[in-house]
Amino acid sequence: MSLSRSILTTFSLFLSVNALTCPSTTFQIPNEAVCLYPFPTLLNYLDAILACNSVGGTVAKVQNVFENNLLFTYSSQYFNVSQQFIGVQRTTLGTYIYEDNTPLTYQNWDQDEPKSSGNCVLLDSLTLKWKATDCAQPRPFFCTIGATKCDNGWSYFAKTDSCYYVQPYTGSIYSFQEAETACVNMGVGTHLVSIHSLEEDDFVYNLVPRAIIDSSSDCEKVYVWIGLNGGNGKIGSGAWTDHSPVDYGLWPTGSGYWGMPKASTGSQYCDGLQYDYYSTILGHQFGRFVCKRSAT
Repeated sequence: MSLSRSILTTFSLFLSVNALTCPSTTFQIPNEAVCLYPFPTLLNYLDAILACNSVGGTVAKVQNVFENNLLFTYSSQYFNVSQQFIGVQRTTLGTYIYEDNTPLTYQNWDQDEPKSSGNCVLLDSLTLKWKATDCAQPRPFFCTIGATKCDNGWSYFAKTDSCYYVQPYTGSIYSFQEAETACVNMGVGTHLVSIHSLEEDDFVYNLVPRAIIDSSSDCEKVYVWIGLNGGNGKIGSGAWTDHSPVDYGLWPTGSGYWGMPKASTGSQYCDGLQYDYYSTILGHQFGRFVCKRSAT
């Protein structure tokens, strides 16, 4: 059995363990919260940095022998040449650091390397060794991007270990019950968002883009449902649709369903409070809502 096939077989044993979600066109490094994005197009190192930044990552950050061997294994599948850039570069002091300016945690230099003639570093897929190289020489590369515990389109918040989804305004409008049903239909344990701390409050509020509309008559079309049913905005009052405790206050007083008036025409009516209640009698319908579910 070849070395590359042996390594790939070993990797395959880990793929089902602790899998996270990676962006499309990328794949996860087994047992790590890191995704690899192949760039077979030959670019110089500066352009490689810009390309990786454009997808939210860095040029491949090789932090251990496992990752080094993984790049070797996959290079033949994605690249037509045997040498690829990795995210290691020389400083003005002559030392080497990762592209994100953090210290090296792993090195695998070839014999008599690093040479003084190059400020960038390549991985030779024939030897698995590192060599100093000219940054201007175009080469292929992998980007490393952080994996997430959430599906694509969802946002992860570590403090709650939960995933959040903002339904964008598409022209449709929803009653409170319809928004909750839409969340429930997205998967087991999914409901309109519940909020339990100031940190989670800020996260959810900042997750929702402010909608710009033409007139105050359109405000509620882009308002945002959250999952509090009834109550007066105080701790212990009302009920979250996910049945979690009402242990954080939203502060306004009133009774009904709760939503986020996050729209702007310059009118106070549109901007309103961070959260407000909406009467059950008037039958309010909003064009957006936030769903939440556990990431584990």
